[in-house]
Amino acid sequence: MIKDLLDQILSQTYTQTQALARLRVLKDLVLLQLFGHGYKKQANPLKLPPNQQTNWLVTLNQEIFKNFTKDNAYQIFDELEREIRTIKPLVVCIPFELPEEGITELGQYLRKIFGKNFMAEIKIDPSLIAGTALVWNGVYKDYSIRNKISDNRDQILHIIKEYLKK
Repeated sequence: MIKDLLDQILSQTYTQTQALARLRVLKDLVLLQLFGHGYKKQANPLKLPPNQQTNWLVTLNQEIFKNFTKDNAYQIFDELEREIRTIKPLVVCIPFELPEEGITELGQYLRKIFGKNFMAEIKIDPSLIAGTALVWNGVYKDYSIRNKISDNRDQILHIIKEYLKK
């Protein structure tokens, strides 16, 4: 059951931050169903605005909700969180905020290459100017314009000095 639920969560979730946020929303809903009073009478029991985190819930197989009981719910969610945290994400540093559609496209592309449980983590670094930097297993690789400028600093300064002499 844990594996099936994890697969459902990760099927449309591409970053570890997003997976943990969605897990919290699902946990709140399940706990409200198990321990809350009158939740079925409300159209939106968590009173959450429709967004990527809440709209995602309707894509879940509704059969999974039958597996939760008052005795096992916390244990299941603790195990799911541990599983999500054990997936080592590729850290993608970019100079601007990526819209949700861009994260989805990037996530789908990376999953095609690395497998269904591969996750990324997007970090914003405006100092990159353009391009990206990647961190994997503690190794940092900078493919940005900032890095190219830094690597060629002396040549660039020489060209500028020669230009200014004219």
